[in-house]
Amino acid sequence: MDSSSKPKQSPVKSSSSEGRAVTPIVDTFAGRISRRLEEKEIAESQNAQASNERYHLIMQALTFIRKALQEACKIRLGDRFSLATEVSDAEGWPRISLRLVDKLAPEWNELAVETSASDRQENGLIQMETKAGEKLLSFSIIETDAMQRLPIHLKKALRRFLDEIENYVLAPIRPEDLLSTQIKSTETNKKQSTTTVHPLGNTDVFESDLPSEEKNSGATPSGPELIVDVFSTKK
Repeated sequence: MDSSSKPKQSPVKSSSSEGRAVTPIVDTFAGRISRRLEEKEIAESQNAQASNERYHLIMQALTFIRKALQEACKIRLGDRFSLATEVSDAEGWPRISLRLVDKLAPEWNELAVETSASDRQENGLIQMETKAGEKLLSFSIIETDAMQRLPIHLKKALRRFLDEIENYVLAPIRPEDLLSTQIKSTETNKKQSTTTVHPLGNTDVFESDLPSEEKNSGATPSGPELIVDVFSTKK
């Protein structure tokens, strides 16, 4: 048979040729994913650093507020009344309370303010509100000069609360009406969610102090200095 009559076979590409054909696609993808992974790692690192900075600022602010409220407890309100601070846990953050204590009704706690913190929206929010739900203080520690303006916020909040304390101490509920009031307060407390509450005392759940640079700047006075100023200017 004549060799010229044999059917011609189609040429077959080598595997090396096919590999070279997809190399540009592989290289492009590898470069892109590597770049994006690096960008993601940098972003996560920056977010972690920002979160850590907000945490320390929140704790500094709570420390400052705690010291001021503890100083408020030194006010003499007669034999029947006094002020007390307590701390409890609120979603992982310290919650500081200042309440009026009535010796004739220890369970009564209607006159109180609570200071809480939250970073759910990455804004380092600190709030103080009364037992009745009236908001006395609300600010974000990421705002410009937030720590320097904290004493101003706290002075206003304390003045409003101390006015309520003054009004009640001068015209308190009658002893004969205390029993029914205390029973209602106890029933309300049982319905609320249980939290671990104990006197602040020497509990070290806050920053031990403000940063040295803030101390030296004189922009943020200590708790006692703030309280003296609040009471000396109070009507």
